[in-house]
Amino acid sequence: MDKRYWKKRRSYRDGKRYYLNAMIIGNGLVGSEFKKYSEDYEDCVVFAAGVSSSNETRESEFVREKRLLTQTLDKHKDLKFIYFSTILVSFADNDYYKHKADMEKLIENTASSYLIFRVPQLVGRGGNKDNLINYFKNNIQDNKTITIYEGVKRSFMDIEDVSKIVYYCKRKANREVIKVSGIEKVTSIDLCKKIGQILEKSPKMIISENAETAGWEGEESSLFSDAITDLEINRIDYTQRVLEKYLK
Repeated sequence: MDKRYWKKRRSYRDGKRYYLNAMIIGNGLVGSEFKKYSEDYEDCVVFAAGVSSSNETRESEFVREKRLLTQTLDKHKDLKFIYFSTILVSFADNDYYKHKADMEKLIENTASSYLIFRVPQLVGRGGNKDNLINYFKNNIQDNKTITIYEGVKRSFMDIEDVSKIVYYCKRKANREVIKVSGIEKVTSIDLCKKIGQILEKSPKMIISENAETAGWEGEESSLFSDAITDLEINRIDYTQRVLEKYLK
């Protein structure tokens, strides 16, 4: 089913009333956030209905996203297309990341107007149960042992900050891939400890060696840096503040 959200709002131009349509596709963490501000996207399609788990291996899920993406691009050629990819798309190698790279190419070759945001893990109310923060939280609460790979770093962003950054960028850029590496990079070990402190429970960790996916930390578009400055998003203790906001 094509999960679309249309919101009409009245506006006036030259004394005449007309209607604007906003199109947000998807009902998850990203889609739900952008629906709050749909009046800001009457000239866009915000596509937030893609495969959400980096551990996904089912071909049917990749086919489902590609089919919906292709149909949407074909139907709405007059709108700017906003798509969410991952900052790891060029640095990790599994079915999910290959799929995201393919979807980026499809948009670049099809849409006349687009912005592709390569984002880190996004944090908000709920979200994918398989994302790293929810995984750590649930296992710490259940007193389960967590295997953590030494040296692995990740970055997290508040979905509310991401929505501000997307709106900032959409007015300033077109036909671009915007790399959003995040505000702060933290090791998985430190992240697990931070979550444990907030939950007031000591995590049970097994530290294992692993070949780190490196290089993505330096991926940051200048427009993203400008957005952080102009929107006055505080970089200090960013991860800690986001975790406390959504976990307490």
